[in-house]
Amino acid sequence: MQEGQASEPLIHPAFIPIKDTQLDLPVLTVTPCGRDLCVDLHPPMEHRREIYDTLSYKLKIKSNNADRAMFFKAIKSLGTQILEDLAPGRQYCVSVCITDSLESKESNYSQPVCVFTSSIYTADQWLSAVFCSLLMLGVVVVALLVFTGFICLKRRPLPLVLVSESYMCRSAAGWHELPGAISGRVRNGGSMSTDNIRAAPSKYKANVWVDFGFKNKPGSMDLDKANAICKLCHAAVKYSGNTTNLRTHLVRRHADKITLQQQPKPVDPRQTTLDDTTNKFSSTSSRAVKITESVVLFICHDLRPYSVVENTGFRYMVNTMELCYVIPTCRHITEVAVPRMYEEVKEVVKTSLGSAERVALTCDGWTSRATESYVTITSHHIDQEWKLISHVLQTRAMHESHTSSNIAELLKRAFEEWDITSKDPAIVTDNASNMTIAAQLGGMLHLKCFAHTLNLAEANTSRTVALKSEKNNQLFQMQHHSQPCSA
Repeated sequence: MQEGQASEPLIHPAFIPIKDTQLDLPVLTVTPCGRDLCVDLHPPMEHRREIYDTLSYKLKIKSNNADRAMFFKAIKSLGTQILEDLAPGRQYCVSVCITDSLESKESNYSQPVCVFTSSIYTADQWLSAVFCSLLMLGVVVVALLVFTGFICLKRRPLPLVLVSESYMCRSAAGWHELPGAISGRVRNGGSMSTDNIRAAPSKYKANVWVDFGFKNKPGSMDLDKANAICKLCHAAVKYSGNTTNLRTHLVRRHADKITLQQQPKPVDPRQTTLDDTTNKFSSTSSRAVKITESVVLFICHDLRPYSVVENTGFRYMVNTMELCYVIPTCRHITEVAVPRMYEEVKEVVKTSLGSAERVALTCDGWTSRATESYVTITSHHIDQEWKLISHVLQTRAMHESHTSSNIAELLKRAFEEWDITSKDPAIVTDNASNMTIAAQLGGMLHLKCFAHTLNLAEANTSRTVALKSEKNNQLFQMQHHSQPCSA
């Protein structure tokens, strides 16, 4: 600096990222959280987090059936935001931009991320639970009142087929009566009174006497045995000491209501029956193990509940096919048999995957009817005979937030569990941003599902065509209603 000369100080303005730089928009992830939407914002590069934390952001929320944005929400930093009080079962599209309140500027909005909110209100679930509890309490109270005699219900005769039908079944051990069957024969369920018909004496052993009796002689308490009285139609049938006429009457007049059965011969208590000589299979015998494996395969392949082994019909069917087999308990099926088969099938799948040079995966996130989130991973590869082999590796519940980092961690654990990390797998997912970022975090070759992309394109095209068609209709109506010019 020369003597007598001086320079003016240079003042540098404050650094404003939105004005002085061009930053990429933050990564936007939107997941349904019941009625609400969970929005996650994080920087595209982790080492720039400090810069992005100093910025402000604005969310634009738009419904799928609205032309304009429903509302905007200002956000002061990165993190998770919850959009509350949204309509259930509707698709919402969310986009983000960077804003600067001092400069009154904002960047362009990002591509919208569209998801559906849950179609079930949490409040409705509580109301349904309370209503069901009150209903069950009312049923219990009414049942107690009926049982104690405070409420008397008029008794009605049962249908004929339910009065006393005997069901018999033939098995290897002889004739056995099904559980719950009602012994006896079908009797009259009509309104005819049998009070004046007296039962036949106990020495009459023929089974036809169940449906026949006698009347008293006029002016006497003795039975008039000249005619037997049918309890079904009150007809008098001549009785001459044998039951031929009685049987003939039942067959001709009431064949649709009764079934004459041969009474079984009494079994000599000293005689050895088939049940006494039947030995049950040991649970470790080859025959029992084979049948148990078939039962487990039936449960797994047909997606049956474990409790099916306790159903009466299932147990009867199995015992009919193999009387000596002891059906395992539900606990044994749950804790021993199914886990054992799972490990065996898992080794077969691992062997199949180990023989493949490359493996492709599909990853799908879906929600059950009970609004529980799941992630299913399926593998695909070509074997030595050029056949496409597909395996469903897992369907796991996703209780945590559906962020890209959580999904990437789930994929990493699946690769390690099935020993396919070295296969350099490629993955196909839908167009959700969290799936795309999860694949990038895992360093995998990622392809977007063609069908899902085509569906999105078709939806956007249909919306555009519908909008243009509506504008054309409005223009046509305006021209149609215009008045002609007068001379």
